[in-house]
Amino acid sequence: MMTNHQLLSVTGGPVAAGFQAATLLWLRQHRTELWDQVATCLLPKDWPRTRLGAEAPTTEASDASGTLLFDLRRGSWSATMCALVDILPEKLPDILPSRAVAGQLNQHVASTLGLPPGTPIIAGGSDQAMALIGSGVHDGAALLSLSSGGQIAAPVSQPVTDPRGRLHTFCHAVPQAFYCLATTLGAGLSLTWLRHRVLDNPLASRWTRLLEAAAAVPPGSDGLLFHPFLFGERTPLMSPQVCGQWSGLRFAHTTAHFIRAILEGVALSLRHAWETLLDVVAPQP
Repeated sequence: MMTNHQLLSVTGGPVAAGFQAATLLWLRQHRTELWDQVATCLLPKDWPRTRLGAEAPTTEASDASGTLLFDLRRGSWSATMCALVDILPEKLPDILPSRAVAGQLNQHVASTLGLPPGTPIIAGGSDQAMALIGSGVHDGAALLSLSSGGQIAAPVSQPVTDPRGRLHTFCHAVPQAFYCLATTLGAGLSLTWLRHRVLDNPLASRWTRLLEAAAAVPPGSDGLLFHPFLFGERTPLMSPQVCGQWSGLRFAHTTAHFIRAILEGVALSLRHAWETLLDVVAPQP
C-alpha cells in the first residue's frame, strides 16, 4: 500500500474524481468486456493527434502528470501507481516533451484542411499549461481563468507538494518547469445551472440581464450566501461528496439576490483557492 505522503510526493496531488487513473479503474472493474479490448489508454487530445498522422499513439508530460499514474519527479509513468490500480504500463503510451514533433500531417487530412502534407504535428500541452504560455505568466505570478470551472495556475521551478493534499502540481509545457493548480469546480457552471435549471422567467433569456439584475443588489446579497459545490469541490476541500447550499435565505430575497449570491459565492470560493495556493507556494514565515 502507498501512504498519502507517498502518493502526493509521486503524483504531485491527491486522488480526485475525473482523473484518468480513477476512470480507468472504474472501466476495468465495471466494463470488463471493454477493458479487455483496450490496447492503449489515451487522453482526449492524444487521440486526434493519431488521426492527424502521428507516427504512434503518444502523450506528453503536462497532460500525463494529471493522470495520477505519472511520477512527477522522474518524468515517467510510475510503476508503483500502475501496480496500485492494476494497470499494465504497456497499456500507456510513450511520453514526449510538449514541444516535440509527434509526426506529420497525412495526405488525407491535409487535403481536407487545406494544409500542406507533412505539416509538423506537435505533441502539445494541457489547457492550463498552454494558457500560462499564451498569457506570458512566469514564476512569481499566477493566471486566473474562468469557464465552467475556475482555475488559478502558478508556475514553479521545482515540484511543490502540499502535505495536506489541497491542490495539484503538474509538469509545465515549458521544459524543466512545473505549475501548481488550485481549482473550484462550479464557477460559470453555477450560473448556468441557475439560468437553465431554476429560473423560469424572461430574466433568464439573456446573460446580460442576469448580470444587470445582480448589479442592482448590494454587496453581500442582503445576507444570502451560496456555496458553489454543485459538483463536489477541489481546492481546498478535495471532496466529491460536498454539496452546494444556500444559507441566510429570507422572504425579501428576489431572483436578483440569487444571481448575485452565486457570483459572490464563486468569488469567495476562488479566494479560498487563492489563499490555499499562496499557503503552499509562498508560505509566510
